Amino acid sequence: MTPIRPSQTSGSNSLITDMNVTPMVDVMLVLLVIFMITAPLMFRYQPLDLPKEPLEATQSDASMVTLSITADGALFVDGIEISEDDFVSLMSAKGAKATFSGLRIMADTSLPYGRLLHVMRLLQATGITKMTFVSAPNAP
Repeated sequence: MTPIRPSQTSGSNSLITDMNVTPMVDVMLVLLVIFMITAPLMFRYQPLDLPKEPLEATQSDASMVTLSITADGALFVDGIEISEDDFVSLMSAKGAKATFSGLRIMADTSLPYGRLLHVMRLLQATGITKMTFVSAPNAP
């Protein structure tokens, strides 16, 4: 039985000749969901050999605090060694000052990446967001 649509004219019935796009939309939505799920799985993280390029030179500001992290993970703030517990309270206090213009981070190249991430998490807890990484001036 063919569907019948009431016509605009009086008394005559006509066949519906329009295409039903609902199944096509359903198929497209299913394909969209499939691609949204599988696309992130196609990109696998590869081991990286990070570039050894010098960073762009910036002007040194005397009011910036210098954080040095040695190869063994020791923290130095403006040349003074500090424990992790004191580091968080000191950086919170320095970051709250109106004269604080940012943090200059100098990390040893042999510092484990996990240790650097831990220090960054501690800095995030203090609310400091202005940071600069320092590289060797004659980096290859």
